[in-house]
Amino acid sequence: MIKVLHLYTALDDGGVERFLLNYYQGMERNNFKFDIIVPGSHIGILEQQFIDLGCNVYHVERFSDNPVKNIRETASVIQKGHYDIIHCHGYKSVEGLLLGWILGIKTRIIHSHMVVPNESILTKFKRKIIVSFCKLFATYWWACGTDAGKWLYGNREFECGRITVVPNAINIDTYRFNLTARNQLRKQFNVPSNMKIIGNVARLSAQKNQGFLLDVFAGIPNRENYMLFLVGSGELEAELKAKIVELHIQDNVHFLGSRTDVPDLLSMFDIFLLPSKFEGLPVSLVEAQAAGLPCLVSNTITSEVNVTGNIKYISLNLGIDRWGKEITQMIAKNNDRSLCGEKMKNGMFDIFAQSDNLQKLYLNIL
Repeated sequence: MIKVLHLYTALDDGGVERFLLNYYQGMERNNFKFDIIVPGSHIGILEQQFIDLGCNVYHVERFSDNPVKNIRETASVIQKGHYDIIHCHGYKSVEGLLLGWILGIKTRIIHSHMVVPNESILTKFKRKIIVSFCKLFATYWWACGTDAGKWLYGNREFECGRITVVPNAINIDTYRFNLTARNQLRKQFNVPSNMKIIGNVARLSAQKNQGFLLDVFAGIPNRENYMLFLVGSGELEAELKAKIVELHIQDNVHFLGSRTDVPDLLSMFDIFLLPSKFEGLPVSLVEAQAAGLPCLVSNTITSEVNVTGNIKYISLNLGIDRWGKEITQMIAKNNDRSLCGEKMKNGMFDIFAQSDNLQKLYLNIL
């Protein structure tokens, strides 16, 4: 049994936790054991699913709240767990690499899931310092994609083959377009047959830029024929709910919170929007493509994720009118949504192909 400790991530509806859940569901759990350290006491929507799969989930004090207690609790988990591998997600989890090194864990992975193109000089300077320690204490450098690898580790390191790419794969069949689910949910939410649904699945945060999305929706031509569904929770929820009242669009905008029925919701949508300010390789766009959705996204997002040709990239600087025009044009096209999932089978985002690869990677680095 190979024991892997993952840290630090909440277990809500973010990309890292969905990455972990998708892979662990597809792995041979008689041979691999995942445990997870979560910062803070919040119990996320996905936590029980991890526990049901046999994971131990450890909540520790947040470093920002009490650094000494955070380090003590994290070290205790590592010491008692007798782990073969420490797998740290994001450069801010550098503490896990350091503690793993001190406590004798020989295999330590740093994993990049993000690209932030417009960092301030100070933020970039701080990141470079932290990443230098990540490189020092990690024995292996991984990334969700090419752009995320180059951003965190550098072009030279990527080009010389130092970085291993582990794609954000999903169970394609789970997300295939489902007409029955679409009709049931439209009935549940009282959506008229002629109404088109714009969807967004993401944390309600500055990064995901739902404020811009609300502005786009408010200005869309013939807005009475559209509804907007926002799936996810986050720190900007109250602010965004206040904004829809200010924009007088509250009758056509629905906040669904964190959900476990995302595959069915994607079948209900008619288009998927992701106007993020920055991303790594968003799992949500992999899922949306598997559901056969046309996707309109900001050009800050990597083109690596566009494996179906259903994603259109445009600049946030083009403004809300251009975004609104693109939405209406893309929805007007009638595509066979059942075909997209088939295109993705056995590819880089198919979990049944990639989970086997992850198991081989873990075995090879021990």
